[in-house]
Amino acid sequence: MLGADHGHEYGLVIANISTDANLGLAGVFPAVVAPGGWLILSGILAQDAHRVQDALRERGFALETMRHERDWCLLEFSRPA
Repeated sequence: MLGADHGHEYGLVIANISTDANLGLAGVFPAVVAPGGWLILSGILAQDAHRVQDALRERGFALETMRHERDWCLLEFSRPA
């Protein structure tokens, strides 16, 4: 698992993991998503999407798209340059 000291930034990071795992990594995502990059998160129950959205917004990400399929959702965030 990536840590904040990973040392690399990426233009696109994708995580298909649980809500709790995404929340646990919320502090790491700013260190690995390059400014101007994208973060796509899925594996999130629709009822929990607001928790993930709030955590990422607090860390400077902007929600661009939220897609639902049955009880699940996918969140697409951008990281402003």
